[in-house]
Amino acid sequence: MPGVTHATFIESMKRKTFGGRRSSTDRRKRSQSEDSSASTDSFSSASSATSSSDEYAAGLVSKVAIHAVRTCTLHSATVTGSKHKNNEDRFVASFDIAASTNRCGQDSAAIFAVFDGHGGDFCSQYLQENFLYHVQNSKRGKWFAALEDGIAESERKFCRQARRIRDDSGACLIALVITPANEYVCAGVGDCRCILGVGWTKSIRIQALSRDHTANAEQARIRRAGGYVRNGRVSGVLEPARTIGDLDVKDEKNSGVNAIPEMKHGHVVPGELHVFVLASDGLWDVFSNADVINFVHSKIANSKGLPCKTRAESQNVSSLLVEEAVARGSRDDITVLVNIVW
Repeated sequence: MPGVTHATFIESMKRKTFGGRRSSTDRRKRSQSEDSSASTDSFSSASSATSSSDEYAAGLVSKVAIHAVRTCTLHSATVTGSKHKNNEDRFVASFDIAASTNRCGQDSAAIFAVFDGHGGDFCSQYLQENFLYHVQNSKRGKWFAALEDGIAESERKFCRQARRIRDDSGACLIALVITPANEYVCAGVGDCRCILGVGWTKSIRIQALSRDHTANAEQARIRRAGGYVRNGRVSGVLEPARTIGDLDVKDEKNSGVNAIPEMKHGHVVPGELHVFVLASDGLWDVFSNADVINFVHSKIANSKGLPCKTRAESQNVSSLLVEEAVARGSRDDITVLVNIVW
């Protein structure tokens, strides 16, 4: 397996946005190819990405100020699944975004999001390029509301474009905001997931900040809406029950598929280590929540078994998670963001 490249840098919270970019494909989750070839892409600290010859995307290990006291280290990686020719996942991260364009420079926060595309990359690419703008364009100006508005506007604007060109691609998403006041807000649509590990070793507390919106998990809601689930798929077609896009299913009368996010919010506890992990379902196919947090802890511990920033900044933990997921047999596209708040 080829080596994973990564960069290490330290910056202030201001003016930092980046994302992972991929090439297109015409397959969907409902009919994915068994092709074992992998695409070869990387991303940089710019807002878009460039290609390279590495199988795994080059990771970014970034330490940025959350406020005057807390800092975070961000690790990111993405890889094309062996059953795909091209990676339909995307992600974005920004360390300086306001909840409203009317309040730029006030209450700016860090935002991270993973978009798991299917049926082609038109939807996930649209989200990478437009999601942050839609969030920031919210008129309500509070983070919980801004994420709701951003998702609703992404769905509305994307579906309008997709209908015009007859595109049936879609995407699941998971988004996390961390504010300078140490508040976090998480929003999920579909089967991407965000988890949080608070504390260290025996005192660790692990919680899911999102729920997987699979067809089986939401079967009762789908039926109440007038739709049906067959073979674990809505209308016998779509695995996730909440998505952006997927007009071929949503345009069916009463399919039950929607883009309504589930939201959770809380606070970063002073004096305790917080590990946030956002990932597409390719990771969760082979890792439990506890496995992921324990894996991250094992990679950032020093020789005394204590959390160590130097260790965390010397390697890309997301890339290590991706490699391990592939070794465990995951064949889907995998995108992982690990955000450690010290």
